[in-house]
Amino acid sequence: MRSRRKGDALETIVRVDRPVPPPAAPASLWPQQRSTPSAPALELHNLTRRRRRRLTFETYGPRWDPLTAGAVYDLISWWSASQLAAARSDPAAWTRRRFQPADEIRLHTSNGRIISKRLPRGAPRPSGDVVQDGWDHDHCALCWATISLAEGGEPVAYSDGRDWLCTTCFAKFIASGFGRRLGEAG
Repeated sequence: MRSRRKGDALETIVRVDRPVPPPAAPASLWPQQRSTPSAPALELHNLTRRRRRRLTFETYGPRWDPLTAGAVYDLISWWSASQLAAARSDPAAWTRRRFQPADEIRLHTSNGRIISKRLPRGAPRPSGDVVQDGWDHDHCALCWATISLAEGGEPVAYSDGRDWLCTTCFAKFIASGFGRRLGEAG
């Protein structure tokens, strides 16, 4: 591993022991020998180059210092491809609104499990048990915070009509434009 300052970014070249599927960034490097995880050793915001098992990342912000060459870390990606797409999306796609419960459809499987699904308003009623206003919460697509009218939930958040973002993630990734700097170049 090698790190160096490059303008407003810290460039870090990491050698991995196995292929890393996309999205490889954003991600964090965690010390492999850690007793209690408290914070990553380094956040990796943008993958700028892939060359076999050498990955080159950029990290933005003054907080991060170069790591020790030769140390061993675990590379842990933050999100799936759909989560990264949400973080990189246009602010105009999101509307600040109050969460409202929706009807829920509960389907019983052959092995006795119950599968629940949010039933969009005005959608035809499929077979299964419909619970009026049973879909009483959702989660932020990026950090899993609870979006809900219930105590402990965030009652007002941002929605694109399918997903929700808490106000913190919207501010950090969408409104600031930082989300568009994340991911894999090219």
